[in-house]
Amino acid sequence: LYFYPVSMKNGSTASSGPSGQVHEPAMNDDYLQATHVVKKLRPGQPGTRRVMKRYGDGLICVRYRHDQLGLYRVTTIELVIDAGPIHPRRFDAASFGVHLERHEHALRAALRAHGARWDPMDRLWWARGTTLRKLELVDRIQTR
Repeated sequence: LYFYPVSMKNGSTASSGPSGQVHEPAMNDDYLQATHVVKKLRPGQPGTRRVMKRYGDGLICVRYRHDQLGLYRVTTIELVIDAGPIHPRRFDAASFGVHLERHEHALRAALRAHGARWDPMDRLWWARGTTLRKLELVDRIQTR
């Protein structure tokens, strides 16, 4: 049930019902589902800097939502709280492509020693996940 906003003593606004009592919307799942997203911002865009200072690199996005009547704005964020392989055994057994620069001769020799193969068409070295983890090359895996 929504009521129109009225000014409060501290300058903020809240809703007032027929009896004059102040009504703040309850922030529960039903209320949030009734809101709609009016803006979705990536970190670094104007409107996210304050949130970025608070949550840092884990911030994925900031969403501004309005209620059905447009009386309230709700700010929500999406955060990374944990990251890791879904199935470590699958990762270890799978093959992945890795790009090496021309000057990285030592890495090329290490990959060759661990059984990696060169694919001239893709210009990538293909190696198992265990090899890439040992050589600390997981962050250089190429996605198509």
